[in-house]
Amino acid sequence: MQRQEVSTRRKALMFAHFIPCKHLLSKAARSLPYRLFRGAQYARKGFQSPQGGSCCSCCCRGRARETSRHISACAGDHTPRTSASDTSGAVENAHQVTSTGASALPTNEGHPAFRFVQQVAGISEYQLDANGLRVLLRRDAAAPVATVMITYLVGSRNEAAGITGSTHLLEHLMFKGSRHYNKETGRPIWTVLQNIGANVNASTWFDRTNYYAVLPSEFIEEAIAIEADRMRHALLREEDLLAEKTVVRNEYERGENDNFQALDKEIWATAYQAHPYHHPTIGWRDDIEHATAAALRRFYDTFYHPNNATLSIIGDIPDTCTVLGWVAQYFGPLPASTHSIQEKQVVPQEDVQRGPRRLIVKRSGRQHIIGIAFKAPPGLHEDAPALAVLSVALSGGKTGRLYRRIVDAGLATRVYAWESSFRDPGLFQIYCFLTPQADSPTVERILWEEIEQIKKEGIELAELERAKSQVNAYLKFSRDGTFGIADGLNESLAMGDWTAFCRNRIEPVRLEDVQRAAQRYFREDASTTGWFVPLRSEDDDVQEDPAFIDHEDAAAAPAGRIVEDAESSMDAQRREATRVAPTALPLTTQKRRSTTAGAEASGSPAPAVPRSRIAARTHREMLFEGGLTQFTLRTAAEEVVTLVGSLAGGTDHGDREPFGSLMVAEMVSDMFDQGSRHRDKFAISELLENVGARVSFGVTRNRLRFRGRCLRKDLPLVASLLMEQLTEPRLDMNDFEMAKLRFLGDLEASKESTGRRADELFSAALFPRGHPNFVYPLEELIESLRALKVDDVERFARMYGFGSDARFIAVGDVDPQETRSLLEATCPSGWRRSGFPATLPLELRALDRVTVANASTKHPSSVSSWRTYRVPDKDSVDVQIGQSLGMDSNHPEYYALAMGVFILGGNFSSRLMQVVRDELGLTYGIGAGVEGAELGTDGLWRIGATFGSTNVERGVAATLEQVERWYHDGVTQAELDAKKATVYGSYQVGLATTRGLAGAIMSTLDEGRPLTWVDDYVDRIGSLTVDEVNTAIRRWVDPDALVIAAAGNL
Repeated sequence: MQRQEVSTRRKALMFAHFIPCKHLLSKAARSLPYRLFRGAQYARKGFQSPQGGSCCSCCCRGRARETSRHISACAGDHTPRTSASDTSGAVENAHQVTSTGASALPTNEGHPAFRFVQQVAGISEYQLDANGLRVLLRRDAAAPVATVMITYLVGSRNEAAGITGSTHLLEHLMFKGSRHYNKETGRPIWTVLQNIGANVNASTWFDRTNYYAVLPSEFIEEAIAIEADRMRHALLREEDLLAEKTVVRNEYERGENDNFQALDKEIWATAYQAHPYHHPTIGWRDDIEHATAAALRRFYDTFYHPNNATLSIIGDIPDTCTVLGWVAQYFGPLPASTHSIQEKQVVPQEDVQRGPRRLIVKRSGRQHIIGIAFKAPPGLHEDAPALAVLSVALSGGKTGRLYRRIVDAGLATRVYAWESSFRDPGLFQIYCFLTPQADSPTVERILWEEIEQIKKEGIELAELERAKSQVNAYLKFSRDGTFGIADGLNESLAMGDWTAFCRNRIEPVRLEDVQRAAQRYFREDASTTGWFVPLRSEDDDVQEDPAFIDHEDAAAAPAGRIVEDAESSMDAQRREATRVAPTALPLTTQKRRSTTAGAEASGSPAPAVPRSRIAARTHREMLFEGGLTQFTLRTAAEEVVTLVGSLAGGTDHGDREPFGSLMVAEMVSDMFDQGSRHRDKFAISELLENVGARVSFGVTRNRLRFRGRCLRKDLPLVASLLMEQLTEPRLDMNDFEMAKLRFLGDLEASKESTGRRADELFSAALFPRGHPNFVYPLEELIESLRALKVDDVERFARMYGFGSDARFIAVGDVDPQETRSLLEATCPSGWRRSGFPATLPLELRALDRVTVANASTKHPSSVSSWRTYRVPDKDSVDVQIGQSLGMDSNHPEYYALAMGVFILGGNFSSRLMQVVRDELGLTYGIGAGVEGAELGTDGLWRIGATFGSTNVERGVAATLEQVERWYHDGVTQAELDAKKATVYGSYQVGLATTRGLAGAIMSTLDEGRPLTWVDDYVDRIGSLTVDEVNTAIRRWVDPDALVIAAAGNL
């Protein structure tokens, strides 16, 4: 599958107006804490690094996931099932499908407290005799990392009118404390797990709720202990609910800020009248407001029992007996439910729909959206795989029918089709995001034409085979790391059979099955169609507040960037919140180790982390007379290969003469994705999608980056196509105009983004135009894009070439010599030398921060003194607080300051999240980081949060109070030790996949650092002292010269 890499300016646009519904912030590739110290690679002209400010993942409906992800529930391995009564051949069969260093657990291993049930695809199922808890184990020693995930079969499906949102509220309260893990004991759940570097989170969905931690494998026992403790001993206090209700209410408001989510919610509510899928997972606003701790306790007592749960442990686990022994120790004493949970799973079913349903959502916005939904069967139904194939045929990349008919014609910026794989009948949904010149009736007519054609003629054999190839590739990719397997099991459990993840249900699908499914389900009388119609009012053009106009230097213009997903606020009486984040480490760690990093305020250097040095294992070789450096790192991943690389030439080069265009570099990266001189985009996409491979391009400040992912057998094809596009791009006039049209649509839609507008104000206050950290206003980007000509793009593209630190990186199941031979065979001999310098001189420095300041921690702050943008109809307000630094990442005090800011707001156990969110309930998420300091650039530090419009002043005041204490009182030794432990654990987790490794290598090299920096990073952080951190905070932070910018319905 060929996907366009999201470039630096476009990232802000996509994330600004189309927020994915499942905010899984703890992806392994995002976990490496040094991302906080290199945030500018995200921040360039509009995108904020995903900082640790959000708690849970309320999986709002309609998530436009990758097509292969949609159909994962219909995919799986070919391995036959082995039961307890038939263990012959289990190990052999499991080994046929295991990958990434995995080995099947012998079926004769076990524990006397458990009954072995079956083994499928190397995954062993056990049942705890004492209470019915199901346990799934899979050993994968590719990295010293494991995922511990518990899945409860309860979701919004189990709610009724008046108590909607209970599952999600309960999920939030499960993090507020349990009998042994709470603030009173000094061991809150978030802090214990994050202090060992775990990616920890939870998510609520229609049919299930899950809690998980991706963590260094030495801490598996601790994660098991936590899940057991909160299964039956969660505190669920009224005072905690009071604060958390406001947090969730603002989460609801944030969803309402997004027009796609608002439309999707209404489509589901209209499509279902009796079945609980009618309700949004987050609940209805009134039900959230009136929820009580007693009602949630009843819900908890109904569903949170071991016989309604599955514990999945995937990764570098010790022997089976040891792991099961831990499970028996902590879960064994918990009783099974005394009532029948199966009876509680019975819900009202939907009557047959006997006519089309239509709805229109009108509100402030910029982009028309069309959604069509058809009633679809349950995920385990025999027709579900055929519908999954249809989703690929319709929108699976550039070969998808809707891309060719609608997107490529300039009528939509993107189109998605996916089939929901739920326990009960769900929806097959199609969404189109229209370009400004397209009209909804025309696009809807085309959608129906394509649907009717499939019903009449079916799909082609090539489309069916392409779908199967993409599924098979997805299966291999999902095993690159432990979380993907656990997540796939989680969704299959929700459908009703975890083995569905391990069985390839797509392979038997025939052409006639696909046509029959289309005829059966794509019926107008069973459809629900929704339009989002944007309203344009007189003040809809996002007006600057007069206070900003008067206060701002006339030479400075608004600039943009997006903040972490955060939410906010409540009118409960403010409680005293003076304590700092706890610094507890796991009890199980203390039992097993005589010394722990972060458990004591000793100030001694942290213990060394056992790890394999990356630089020493990476093969490095110069090719093409020194014009290209090849880096190859072989890992334990079987069959999976991740390719990345970069050439000099990015947005900074485009901004300057002789080009002087804000958008030329962005458009060139788009055009690399439009084919080559030998093949158009459809031919290339077909070749890639036929094998489930991916290639993408994007730009950063000073580099063109390319990425690829494939199976080892397809590496010659993917490398050949990648280099063909890179060295001989097509640059067709019609493709250019269509790509430009789609990009303009994205820019226009982003005008409604509160995060984007707050960022424009914030960065404009800190930096002059032309500075690398200046984020240009959307209006200027649109103007620049409209003026851009294809000749400009061709001229810029001809500047790319070898030299200027060009690099190609391959990680996974690769061989250095084979990779070299591929590059030599696929790269044209004598390809030109780069016309771009590897680095550009920094010509501008940050503005004087005292002059531009509009806030201080010493005085109450009000909206009237902020830089503000009013965005109508957006009640979740994005706020940014911070200032420029005047130093870059090479400064001796850079890491000390970065660690200080990390303690302030780097993750959930930081001060800001512990106080502003957890104690006061004023935000769904808040984070802080140091950014924009690479390549000699003077950077910035900032806090990003969202608050409800009625609580924004209280939220900012509480934030400033914490900044004041952080600055004057400093950080403690215990806090520093705890965050060092976070870094150590996250280092292991973040580099446990081929993508994580490849990304770390590329980012390190692109920022002008030696590869040894990746290895030395942990030691560099470990050597910091508390005096160094506090000195850096007081030297580089000025609490009397802060900038506050906010955007929303103020």
